[in-house]
Amino acid sequence: MKKDCYIEMPNTFTPNGDGLNEYFFPKSLLSRGVTAFKMSIFNRWGQLIFETTNPEGRGWDGRWNGVLQSNGVYIYLLDATLKNGQTEHYQGNVTLLR
Repeated sequence: MKKDCYIEMPNTFTPNGDGLNEYFFPKSLLSRGVTAFKMSIFNRWGQLIFETTNPEGRGWDGRWNGVLQSNGVYIYLLDATLKNGQTEHYQGNVTLLR
């Protein structure tokens, strides 16, 4: 089945204070016709460590409850609602590197 909208997700981010790739967030959400979304991030034990529904937000900064998280692979789930009312589901992983 062909998707009406393809959301580009980075596979790595580096929240180390250098001003580059500081946040994990989908690219070009609003320009892709997304009207609503929910993104959840889980650690390797399945604990929810970040969640947002703000399509204009910054995204995950690599912290959980204010604590810097370790280098590693984290899982994301994303549900995006398009202008036509269709909802698309994405899942994958992202590597956090400091």
